[in-house]
Amino acid sequence: MHAIPDKPGVYLFKDKNDNILYIGKAKSLKKRVKSYFRKTDNLKTKLLISKYNKIDFIICSSEKEALILENNLIKKYLPFFNILLKDDKTYPYIIITDEKFPRIVKMRKIPSKYKNKFGPYVEGGKINALIDILATFFKIRTCRRMKDSACLRKYIGYCAAPCQNEISEQHYNLQINNIIEILKGNTFLFIKDLNKEMEFASHNLNFEKAALIRDVIGFLKDIKNNQYAQISRENTFDVLAISMNSNSFVISIQRYNSGKLLDYENIICDYLDIEEDVQRVLIQFYERNTQTIQAYIDEKIFNIIKNAISYINADFTVPKIGENARLVENASKNSDILLGNTSDIISDLKKSLLLKNTPMRIECYDISNISGEFAVGSMVVFENGRNINKKYRKFKIKTIIGADDFHMLLEVLKRRLEHKEWIMPDLIIIDGGKGQISTVKDIIPHSIDLISIAKKEEIIYFPDFRELKLPKNNKVLNLIQRIRDEAHRFAITSYRKIHSKAFFSSEFDNIKGIGQKTVDKLMKNFFSYDKIKKADIDSLAKVIGKKQAKILYNHFRSEENK
Repeated sequence: MHAIPDKPGVYLFKDKNDNILYIGKAKSLKKRVKSYFRKTDNLKTKLLISKYNKIDFIICSSEKEALILENNLIKKYLPFFNILLKDDKTYPYIIITDEKFPRIVKMRKIPSKYKNKFGPYVEGGKINALIDILATFFKIRTCRRMKDSACLRKYIGYCAAPCQNEISEQHYNLQINNIIEILKGNTFLFIKDLNKEMEFASHNLNFEKAALIRDVIGFLKDIKNNQYAQISRENTFDVLAISMNSNSFVISIQRYNSGKLLDYENIICDYLDIEEDVQRVLIQFYERNTQTIQAYIDEKIFNIIKNAISYINADFTVPKIGENARLVENASKNSDILLGNTSDIISDLKKSLLLKNTPMRIECYDISNISGEFAVGSMVVFENGRNINKKYRKFKIKTIIGADDFHMLLEVLKRRLEHKEWIMPDLIIIDGGKGQISTVKDIIPHSIDLISIAKKEEIIYFPDFRELKLPKNNKVLNLIQRIRDEAHRFAITSYRKIHSKAFFSSEFDNIKGIGQKTVDKLMKNFFSYDKIKKADIDSLAKVIGKKQAKILYNHFRSEENK
């Protein structure tokens, strides 16, 4: 410890293979690193110390320089123990373009010319679905440039086709105004009218239209439920609160625009150093904004980040009274509830199952197939008790013929363990019983804990033939069930994709001149075999070209005449 200097800089915990486990910054490297070796109840700190082999450091001229270097190194090396947000993109807006026949689009960097913009939204994934369903329901064009001929969306009833003069500019703009009102949060009258329209469509057996209206109503209710009491401010601002225990913290971030709750994000993290990790979270969170946002925070956050406030792209204020103080108090209640739901579960899991490791990373495996056809194995990943979708993997079964789930599972685990570049799990969960765990236990390294859980009885099995049955309402059992069910869901979804694609392709096997690339285009644009059969030759030509459209069209007509 004596070799580490009493200067500002960045420190790197590394394992025996020289992999970086954790990167941190400090005003005093010596004091900060020394703090990790004090007695603590923090599980993450204990696990880091148990896995590290050496500590490297980089001296900086100031704490600010260390902060910038730390942020860049974390993005480059993605250490397992560091807190990382989803990405470093700017937050998206929904824009109504100022064209003659406007479009509804998502943008991250907005030119000043656009008057109708809504956002920024924290959860960008929701925007794509919202734009798609609004454009479809109100039949708004999506093409960047209107062409002389109509596109596929017109023929399947998703666009009013202003390019063909099938809708007046006045009527089209009425639909655009409806969308603007919805995005402003004025949804009540729309929901009332749409419920009547959905009932009418269902009564007339137009179930496809009824389903579309149902989806629109769902989005409108979501927008309505996210509204809050009117606030006097017109600009965009955030409200933040934090709750913490000895291992974890939750930051609740709520984004308002024009006085209404626009979006929210709850950041749930295990921490090694509360000051360091909260500062890092907020720096990464706010660097994605294109402009500085006003943020109202509780005093706990202010005390944690006060030494780094000037480095965070937000204008922080601690409100004492009034509307903003009330909003902060509500955010604090939200973070308290979330923290209570996530605390200590990893520690309880280790104790209840008598595991060797603290199960910070859990992987769960399942197999999906019907009589051995289109078999696929799924791997889902949970870290700190939370699923990490981007680390999920699926494995198409390559070596097993017939319905042999045991050996399919063995193949999947062998292939997974060959990926030395992936972080090894602390615990592997198998969806199955004694047979599954007996088949795979010999290939699992002794350093990794292994269990299986059988459905119906929900008995947990161990490689040494121990069995454990936990009460139905037990939190540990509920977590294991949730992980197992997620692996099963992912396996079924993967199987259906492979099966439907294979079935779809097989329908075209005997049509000369129609290859796999053409089939993929048809699948992407028409979604079902029946819709392709019913399509006219012009609709097919827009997707696959005139020559192949003619081949396909003539094939279907000849089939009808047989």
